[in-house]
Amino acid sequence: MANYIEIVRRFNERGKIYPTDELDNLIKTANGELYRSLYLYDETIKDHIQESGSIANYPGIVYPDRIVLDFDGDDDASGNNDISGTQSRALRNMRFVLVQLDDLSIYDGFNVFFSGRGFHIELDSRLFNFTPTPNLHKVVANTINKLFPEADNIFDKPRIYRCQNTINNKSKLYKIPLLVSEAQSLSLNEIKELAKSPRWDFEYDRTVVEPKLKEYVIYEKTPGSPPKPKSGPKGKSTGKFACIHNMYESTPEHGSRHDIIMRLVSHFKRQGYSKTMAFNLVKSWIGNQFDNNGRQEEVTRIIKEIYDDWDGYYTCEDPIMQRFCNSSCPYYKDIDIHDYDRMDTELTKRYEKKLFGFDLADIPEWKGLNPYRIEQNELVSIHGATGMGKSAFVQNLIIRARYQNKENEMTRLDTLYFSFEMPSYQVHRRNLQIVTGQDRKFVDRNYEHLRENYKKKLDHIKVHSEAIYANELPGIIEMINPQVIVLDHIGLMNSQYRDDYAKTSEITQTLRQVSIKYDVIIIMINQVSRENAKGQSLGIYAGKGSGSIENDSSKVISFERDSRTAKTIHLISTKDREGQSLNNIFNYNNQSLFIGGLT
Repeated sequence: MANYIEIVRRFNERGKIYPTDELDNLIKTANGELYRSLYLYDETIKDHIQESGSIANYPGIVYPDRIVLDFDGDDDASGNNDISGTQSRALRNMRFVLVQLDDLSIYDGFNVFFSGRGFHIELDSRLFNFTPTPNLHKVVANTINKLFPEADNIFDKPRIYRCQNTINNKSKLYKIPLLVSEAQSLSLNEIKELAKSPRWDFEYDRTVVEPKLKEYVIYEKTPGSPPKPKSGPKGKSTGKFACIHNMYESTPEHGSRHDIIMRLVSHFKRQGYSKTMAFNLVKSWIGNQFDNNGRQEEVTRIIKEIYDDWDGYYTCEDPIMQRFCNSSCPYYKDIDIHDYDRMDTELTKRYEKKLFGFDLADIPEWKGLNPYRIEQNELVSIHGATGMGKSAFVQNLIIRARYQNKENEMTRLDTLYFSFEMPSYQVHRRNLQIVTGQDRKFVDRNYEHLRENYKKKLDHIKVHSEAIYANELPGIIEMINPQVIVLDHIGLMNSQYRDDYAKTSEITQTLRQVSIKYDVIIIMINQVSRENAKGQSLGIYAGKGSGSIENDSSKVISFERDSRTAKTIHLISTKDREGQSLNNIFNYNNQSLFIGGLT
């Protein structure tokens, strides 16, 4: 287990190993400077130190913990808050990397520190999903030097770095954590003022993160590892908004400076940065010429014009944006435009029923229901109170739904069911209850017989029971190729946001785009808010985060039931882009979960 770190109080006293769970107490009781190892170790580090008397030349595996981006300020003796000193360059580079993280959609999983002289951005290593190896330090160095070249190269194997809330003896200031807003807007002198004492009550970002930067990891000379990313033809920066990164890394030159400032400010505005943040970033880019020849007035004027007076923005067609572009940018790819002929072909397919979809009225157990069709590319929301049977209804639906294939045969739809509340075996047992019309005890007693007899009626359904991010669906769809996706329920999906409404909005917007791009039906189950669950009837705005659900869904269906033992359920369509109407009461068997027998 990788549960040891090196702790250093004096540079001539290396090789002191401690369990990681003792770190917090060591920091709180430190009376002076305190450093820790960049990497984690397992038990073998003890044997190496005992045999060699040193931590140097350790040949074993090291493990990732926090990846520290260091922006050094040690060479600055002036202490002034101008643009010429090394500390100001450190401040500029740190702020630029914060912009890069935002552009890479990294909103959680890192913390910012003033180190006592320079700055640290400590990234959660899970963002990269590094593989522990004896040469991990080389992998980290290759990756970070490529992705964040503004940071210092400090990734060698025995590297140590200063612990938070401990003093820097040279500057007599503490390494302190900073809010991102503080790091982006405070002057160097204001940050130093904060660093005169520790910040013990600071709330760190400890969000569990997904490996969004995994694709950037460079495993050079490691068999079976992904190849090193190739640079595009224009500029050295790669990835999303490469043009902006390349502009910011360029040297301000007479004749092009004004045009680049216009495009940088436009980008900052579109990303939601404040005017102050935009001003500070442009000021950092201009550097030590900022105070000459009216530069401040020029930048102030441009920011006002773009933020207050201009509703447009620069696109990929702009010649200057193209000059700094890189083919690795996702926006570099051709836009998928549908012309008249293509739209005509797609609509003709629908009229000829060449695209899959199904009608609830075609389900034999639901005879008497007025036609209500669910089709390819639709995002369907079903919301209702907790524990009332929404999942059972959807299970009934996907078990029985049929569509007419190219051979004019009625066939089941390949379904991928994401069950975030129930394990897969429980979903399977409930499916058997529904398809047999029997209770759980019957299925338990007769499972050996039922498993073979009903396989053909249920083998079109696959189940995944671990939480996912909405943006993971495209890769899953390409691998599984389902026609229907069920998400039960979306409140348990992963998201980069903590706020319920921001989370729901992110999820539903992504699902809407996925349903269109990948030609699937997506059925998402959503819990109603506590307040709405107490009402007599559920409307279109009852679901949690209902604004985004209503806006993004093709269909919104309310699932209403008087109690968990009630024998009837009421399904009402509260929104349908095709103008269809669903308003029916069904019989519900509490023992078998079978839904049928319209009343």
